[in-house]
Amino acid sequence: MTQSHPLVHSLFPHAKLHHIGIALPEIKPFSDILVSLLPLNASGVKTLPEHGVSVSFLSHPQNLIPEIELLAPLNDESPLKSFVSKHPNGHLHHLCFAVGDLNNAIEVLRSHGHNTIKPPKIGAHGQPVAFIHPKTTPGILIELCQ
Repeated sequence: MTQSHPLVHSLFPHAKLHHIGIALPEIKPFSDILVSLLPLNASGVKTLPEHGVSVSFLSHPQNLIPEIELLAPLNDESPLKSFVSKHPNGHLHHLCFAVGDLNNAIEVLRSHGHNTIKPPKIGAHGQPVAFIHPKTTPGILIELCQ
């Protein structure tokens, strides 16, 4: 059994997995498949030019599971383009955890050697988000949202 790090408990005492991000070359085909197989509702596709991606969220009608965020690159300059090129059939891109105070969480992480990729930006839900560099995590991109 793996023991939790005290930092995790101090940052995420009420940790909640907010959503799972899956990167794909196109959103609609994968969204249609999941909606036909599972009891999920799909949001419309939203374009986020400041992030270089299009997104759509799949949610369970009774919120029994975290949302699934489907992401696709907007163009060849998208930061997601290289990732999708390496995983043309789609792949887990990130895990997002909700935190109460994003700026405090970032400061605590930095004090323990973890860095964010960029300063916080407004994410797809209209709330600030930041990404922890995967070189300082177990190789998984972690998103924090407020």
